[in-house]
Amino acid sequence: MKMVQKDNSPRANNTEDKRIAPANGIRNLLVVGCGDGGCVIASDIGKAVSESFIIAYNTSERTMNDIQADVRILADGEDGSGKVRAFSKDIFKRNSYKYLLEKVQEAITKTEYEYILVCSTADGGTGSGMSPMAAKMLSDNTNIPVILLGVYPSLDDDATAQFNAMQWQVECTKIGLPYMIYDNNQEGSKKVVHEMVNTQIVNMTRLISGNLYGNHVVSIIDNRDMYMLLQHVGGRIVSGTSTVRPTTNQTLDAYLEKMFDTNCQPLPANISGIGVFLKGPKDIIDRLDPSISEIRTKYGDAAVHYQHIEYDNDLRISFIFSGNDEPEERLFKMKDRYDYIMSNQKSKSVFSDMMSEQMGNPLGDVKDKKAKNEIDLSALDI
Repeated sequence: MKMVQKDNSPRANNTEDKRIAPANGIRNLLVVGCGDGGCVIASDIGKAVSESFIIAYNTSERTMNDIQADVRILADGEDGSGKVRAFSKDIFKRNSYKYLLEKVQEAITKTEYEYILVCSTADGGTGSGMSPMAAKMLSDNTNIPVILLGVYPSLDDDATAQFNAMQWQVECTKIGLPYMIYDNNQEGSKKVVHEMVNTQIVNMTRLISGNLYGNHVVSIIDNRDMYMLLQHVGGRIVSGTSTVRPTTNQTLDAYLEKMFDTNCQPLPANISGIGVFLKGPKDIIDRLDPSISEIRTKYGDAAVHYQHIEYDNDLRISFIFSGNDEPEERLFKMKDRYDYIMSNQKSKSVFSDMMSEQMGNPLGDVKDKKAKNEIDLSALDI
């Protein structure tokens, strides 16, 4: 294993001991990007969230040139995984895990981190294959809560992408850690969709890190509340942020439903934990009901419900829903797409089908003489 020393785009805050402990209301994040897509996500988080330490892990050096990270890890002598998850796992189990764990443990001795976020796309080989293993290993060997984040492929992508994503979901559920799913199955070109998904992920990390809301509030979601939502309730986590001004008679329930339409995550299902964040002018915030009773009726009446209410000139509304069930509807669509592609891979001959199903020998079956040493034992089955 090796760490690449040359970085074409080093992080501006890439110093030794950036902080000993989080500032008031701010939570430091350690982000591990896995594979091509995961490293891009981690790099984008690092650019937007200064309270983060970025580790980029990959099996291909060529895609790492523009990645901004504090530590970059490459599997020595490898050049990608060819979208084969098993190959990625073997590489990680051979030696990579030791180096990643070493770098994480080194980082947490210098800075107090509230969460470790392990990011990857779910459809490829490198990130999809080793990210659940990496998340479980870091959870088992540190005292920091670990959250796994994956991005589903578009339904237009190939059968391998669908298969890898379904396998990632199985392993994600198996390890039992809190996780987030984002989804590339959106309208628009791949470039536009990837930028939209990554922007929403960055906003999520800014929300978790405490950058989007202040301390001068009517009601606050503090570090313990956030921990209860993300770690204690855990499960599948759905979140979103918007700065669109609510219409005059719009309820908060209707506002959140509108957010779901543009949120690049599968819909919540059987919510167990709710966090609602409201910031804006007093006259707007006071007419929004944070109890969101209609949302709770439709998507699950949570066991815990936290509220952050803050008066400010700038308007922002966010939510965190945790403890959600697997996104069954989305997974079934993925499985249907996989089955459809695979069924079309079978070679077919119209003429062969016609001969075998519609035509027979006019003379009927003609028996052939058996050789003397050939014994027919079919009678023993009667």
